[in-house]
Amino acid sequence: MRLVFTTADDWFGRATRAFSRSPISHVAIGLGDHGEHLLHAHDDGVVLEPRAAWVAKKNRVVAEYLITPDVSAGVAALTQRIGEPWSAVEATKIVLRRLFNRRARRWIPRDEHTCAQFVMLIDPTSAQISEWRDVDRSTVVPGDLLRVAEYGTSFQRLFP
Repeated sequence: MRLVFTTADDWFGRATRAFSRSPISHVAIGLGDHGEHLLHAHDDGVVLEPRAAWVAKKNRVVAEYLITPDVSAGVAALTQRIGEPWSAVEATKIVLRRLFNRRARRWIPRDEHTCAQFVMLIDPTSAQISEWRDVDRSTVVPGDLLRVAEYGTSFQRLFP
């Protein structure tokens, strides 16, 4: 399993990169021998789709990391969530929570996820990926996970 970090040049991708001060705007779980399928949350909801289909939507891979701990049970649980909704509104709420010191937590619907929140559900207690213990799951953005992957021992860089 892999963390696949991508970006796009649409307004949402540009805004996410600017806000998070990161070169990426999306994170997905790469499945298969070469990460050829992506399990992720985005505007179509929680989906499992071929990587080629995601790239064909004008997304480009910026970085990719192998997840070294066994998180297969978490991934299996997430596949059961395929079809659940996702909303760009939730990402906007993350910005507001960061700006207003997390006072807006009550706005979080339980059935919506940002892509970064969704990915972190592969290890909901940080038992396998200890680096996630210091990540605020209520305000996590893709750039936060990229920074952890760059320095954490639970990840092995594959690209670039």
